[in-house]
Amino acid sequence: MMPSIYAEMDSRILEATKSDVGFTMKIANVPKIIEEKSYSDYKSRYSIITEYLSGVINVYRQAVLGELPFKILQMLFGDCPISIGLKFHTELSENIVGIPVFFRTDEATPGKILEVQCPGSQWGDYQVVVDTLSENGYGWLGNYSLANKFTEQLTNFLGQQPIIHHLLDNSSIPHTMLYFVHRTRPKSQYFSLDKGVRPLNCNFVRSHSVYGLVAENFFRHRIELANENKLHFDLPPFIPFDEKVSLALPFMDETKSCFSQNVRNTFAFTTPILEDAIRLEDGFVETIESFSRKSRQERNFYLKYAGSDVSVNWGSRGVYRLSNDSQENCYARLAGALKDYKERGRCWVLQKEEKCYENVEWNERDGSTHQAELSTNYKGFYGPSGLLGVMTMHRNHYKVHGQEDTIISICSPQPEV
Repeated sequence: MMPSIYAEMDSRILEATKSDVGFTMKIANVPKIIEEKSYSDYKSRYSIITEYLSGVINVYRQAVLGELPFKILQMLFGDCPISIGLKFHTELSENIVGIPVFFRTDEATPGKILEVQCPGSQWGDYQVVVDTLSENGYGWLGNYSLANKFTEQLTNFLGQQPIIHHLLDNSSIPHTMLYFVHRTRPKSQYFSLDKGVRPLNCNFVRSHSVYGLVAENFFRHRIELANENKLHFDLPPFIPFDEKVSLALPFMDETKSCFSQNVRNTFAFTTPILEDAIRLEDGFVETIESFSRKSRQERNFYLKYAGSDVSVNWGSRGVYRLSNDSQENCYARLAGALKDYKERGRCWVLQKEEKCYENVEWNERDGSTHQAELSTNYKGFYGPSGLLGVMTMHRNHYKVHGQEDTIISICSPQPEV
């Protein structure tokens, strides 16, 4: 992989977006070839992920009806602004409170899901790597274009040409997401990009956060259109899909009946910090103090802010690896999380650490070749008809979230010769 590959990716992004920012990460020297069965497993996990998302909705409905302890409502809505709190959610119709249309997973190891994000970041980064490599010796990668599959699945889902309003202002990497937008045209049309498209002409609205979605100036009109089945939200204006606290619901005694064992086997064990007692995966209950006294190896958990405040819960913010902490610092973090919940309604969770290190080789922009065993994050991209693509990210840090020293690999089965 020569430096010219980076220059070509920069050029593609700059030409499409008219920005001064190109490709900001790194790419592996070769695509990552995975077994056909592994790729098929990503396809079959779609049903498990949608079951999880449907289960979150079912928990919400039961909680609103008073069939679950009040603490479940407190977990889901405790730190929401009043304007999008419980009352707002109870007024949403069945047409609106559905599962996300497009979403992306975070997986430390293939098939062990840490989070599900709608739509998530990295769509454009994946696409520019595929576009560039498919014209530089890896032509078969063109079959794994997210943009092509996105347009095809969305057109089938809507039953007509997609006319999209994509709210990019709250995207983590807006310039490459804009590249992805341009790659889906002209088969999809966009407000502010295609002549004649007005905001209320749109039949599909995309946003990277519920906060940004409901603050958009046509939101109330869009609610009316959605109730008439004239418009669909990619990310529904349903705050539990924007919170990590939902990841704990499959494992809690009060809510686990809404989820199958397959969901629990697929998602990393997650438990909320609601009192001075932590229920671990084996059912054993630890106090915060006794948990903090464990050895570092026994504290193989992440502490994650799990509420709705996007200034805290985005881009690996509010995430702490407790095995890195001294006993004193671990106790201070957990005690602070419990205080945050009791005084402010802000929920935190513990999530079991899942480790994966893989060897990867890459070139820097100066042409130098490097090889190392790095932390890995797998990402599956999904749409309304299932899997769209798979990507890995490698980094020399436990937080792998698209930082500039992150290395991208596109995954696919062995191409047929």
